Amino acid sequence: GTDIPNNAAIQASTTPSTDWTTVRGVTTGETVAPTPTSAVSLSTMTVKAAALAISVSSDPPAQTVVSGAQKFVFAKYLLDGGASGEDVRLPSIPLDYSGTTATNLTTCQLYDGATALNTGSNILNPSSISSTTLITFDGVGYTVPKGTVKTLEMKCNIASGGTGVYQWGYDTTASPTITGLVSGQAVTPTENDSTGQRMTLTASGTFTVALDSSSPSYT
Repeated sequence: GTDIPNNAAIQASTTPSTDWTTVRGVTTGETVAPTPTSAVSLSTMTVKAAALAISVSSDPPAQTVVSGAQKFVFAKYLLDGGASGEDVRLPSIPLDYSGTTATNLTTCQLYDGATALNTGSNILNPSSISSTTLITFDGVGYTVPKGTVKTLEMKCNIASGGTGVYQWGYDTTASPTITGLVSGQAVTPTENDSTGQRMTLTASGTFTVALDSSSPSYT
């Protein structure tokens, strides 16, 4: 039942001599007295609710990046199912996107390792700055196995000549819909608010050449 508290330990037991009252021989039809007369206890089962914690990693650090870069990693999201009693699934996730000119970033995708999780029509090309910028996962959604922490990377292409400061974070005012795969129950996540790391775009880079101070003088 859904009213059973999280982490409750449940153990079933039976006393065959008294609980099993209709035991008969298949051939003779004679009554059989089951043993033992003491209780037989089964394994203890712990009720573990579905759970998910969402946060933004401190990696990658704030930095300056030259405009025109492709698949630049702006943020890494940690989806922690370590305390969950079952696998959980998200059809989509709302993220916090802030920046100077929204359209300077294009083809924004979340990656699990080398696998893009939002492809085709689900690829995001931001048109506005929003704390509820939605990423819709492909197929039935993204599954976080119980007992694991998944790291998702937000990668975007940067328009040539773009400038300004851009951040991908997480705003706790817009929670995703999360469901336990076995129980079908809705999951209320533990959410950690973060504006994300500041990524500063520069239109061009520089390259400086100088004589090392240890260079010998002319003779």
